[in-house]
Amino acid sequence: MYRSPPSPEAPLVVVAAQERVLAYRRADGAVAWLHDFRARSHWDGFQDPSTLGPLSLEMTPERVFVATTTHVTAIEYASGRVMGQITLTDARIRPQMVVDGQDLFVTTDKEIVCLDLGGNLRWRAPHGLEIGASTPAIGVPGNVRQGDFAGYK
Repeated sequence: MYRSPPSPEAPLVVVAAQERVLAYRRADGAVAWLHDFRARSHWDGFQDPSTLGPLSLEMTPERVFVATTTHVTAIEYASGRVMGQITLTDARIRPQMVVDGQDLFVTTDKEIVCLDLGGNLRWRAPHGLEIGASTPAIGVPGNVRQGDFAGYK
């Protein structure tokens, strides 16, 4: 697994699972903000949690990036405000993300995407790799995110 270099003490800790992302205040454990990416249905309140598939999380001091098999969403770290969102091309497995400078690179089983740190699309390209059952790996020198075998939608 990847671990970022130490940074100054952050006021929020972010937890993500089952298409939900919560930020807790470090000082007292209170929820600072919450995003639920599950689509609402008419009969049970929410669709099956597997609808969007497993998610990935990447952070900078200013942004939280959440990737599901359908979207990448940029969230302002301090406020929880959605800054931007792009749609991914028919991904079947958990995307992997890495931040390098002012770019966020995202790879799925079908494509590689580059966004700015506001969540705006810079470019996208199909990569043509045969990913199979594992999630892809992505990286730049000194910053690598490795895939695993638990990334299926």
